[in-house]
Amino acid sequence: MKTIFLLSLSFICLFSSGQSKKSILKDINNFKYQTHSSALFPTSTDTLKWIVYDYCEREKYEFLKEDNGYLEFSKKIYVPHTKNQLIESYVYIDILPRGLLKLIKIDTKEVVHEKPFIIDGKQINKNTITHDFDKREFYEYVFKYFNKDPLKLPSELSNKIEKYNAKQTKDDKKLIAGRDY
Repeated sequence: MKTIFLLSLSFICLFSSGQSKKSILKDINNFKYQTHSSALFPTSTDTLKWIVYDYCEREKYEFLKEDNGYLEFSKKIYVPHTKNQLIESYVYIDILPRGLLKLIKIDTKEVVHEKPFIIDGKQINKNTITHDFDKREFYEYVFKYFNKDPLKLPSELSNKIEKYNAKQTKDDKKLIAGRDY
């Protein structure tokens, strides 16, 4: 009995000491977001505006106004599970100069409207697409526009991935660049 207890305790310690796939992927995604959102771009404000317009148009956001590097977009989102609400999602993008480089900052706001969906004196159709603005995807889109090479992970994360993969017996459970992150 004592042997079984010690054996099971050693298995528990062995498996609980390593990080899970989920926690490693969370660390990788946090690193990517921090890197992408704080990136400085060696380009003009006009070039960044063009990239922002392109992304927002692709995501079906409507351009509202521009003021000296400050851009505002909106999207009307019908909430299907309530059947009586319409959300106006606003995205504010600020292109900030940092010497010769540019930094992009994003802020979002949502305004909820109840039926009959009359905004600015106009009746709004309910056939809009439900989608929140994904800051992570936006920052990655802009970052990849200027950086064609994949993002290099720090050695700490690379070591975590190598240790995790060394413990896996099946290839489909291993963390693989390009597939998992």
